[in-house]
Amino acid sequence: MIVKIALILLLSGSVAAQFTACGPVTAITTNNAALTASYEFGTETGRDAIRFSITNTGTGTFWGALGFRATGVDGNMANIHPIGWDSTGSAVQDMQLINGFPGGTPPPLEADPTRDVTTESFMSSGGTVTATFWRLLDTGDAANDMVLAAGNFIIVTATGANDLATMQNHGPTGRAKEPITFVACPTTAVPTAVPTAVPTAVPTAVPTAVPTAVPTASPTAFVPCGPVTAITTNNAALTASYEFGTNGGQDAIRFSITNTGTGTFWGALGFRATGVDGNMANIHPIGWDSTGSAVQDMQLINGFPGGTPPPLEADPTRDVTT
Repeated sequence: MIVKIALILLLSGSVAAQFTACGPVTAITTNNAALTASYEFGTETGRDAIRFSITNTGTGTFWGALGFRATGVDGNMANIHPIGWDSTGSAVQDMQLINGFPGGTPPPLEADPTRDVTTESFMSSGGTVTATFWRLLDTGDAANDMVLAAGNFIIVTATGANDLATMQNHGPTGRAKEPITFVACPTTAVPTAVPTAVPTAVPTAVPTAVPTAVPTASPTAFVPCGPVTAITTNNAALTASYEFGTNGGQDAIRFSITNTGTGTFWGALGFRATGVDGNMANIHPIGWDSTGSAVQDMQLINGFPGGTPPPLEADPTRDVTT
């Protein structure tokens, strides 16, 4: 049996929220060689926000976090709002506002730990976690998220052993705090429309010809703009190629594959950043099989845990056009 498929993937994806920086990237003093971090101020769809980039190293399973508290508050963990990650995860996690670390119990996650924090990128491989994420200064959830009002506040950083659910205390050398000052993003004035003069002359000639309708291009038509490039698969059963172009005015990439096999068989292609160790580390696959009628978009995965197949997206044909 031979399966032949052409598919189109929008490069812009379906993520609506975007962060626009308006201030410089400023390094955070963590006092810990295992954790480096920086921040920058900006906006998300017109609302003030702050973005962080972190690199956290460790052995085995480890966690890291940064949190916010007002200046002048005694105690590193007094009335603090942490955002955390660990080496087993695939995104940063928003935690509830806490007052200390009672009984050594880890800070609980919010009911939806990804609602108020946007993970722009996350990679965990070879004992290193790198991530970029942001949150609004005012998420609208004052019960769990500290409102980062204009003025000074403290950034607290920490890292330690185990994952977020079973984290061990970071100890006196695994933490740091430093005050930072807000950068106000400039607001853009909206120009006032100037009314134009209305002509008083009334045309006398009324055209009688009915113009011919001009067909419009299909909004899902792929328009190539680059060469067709073969993909080296190292497998005689699978040949593939790609080409760049646009789809509805958005940058896109189109793939063509031919996959052969006996009985029922599957195939897939996926994407991951360069420099990531491990073939299946933080990868986004798109797959097909000999029983199907279209390609299927799968969830972003980190490895192949327990041999379990990567789960399909809730709507596996929404972001990929067959």
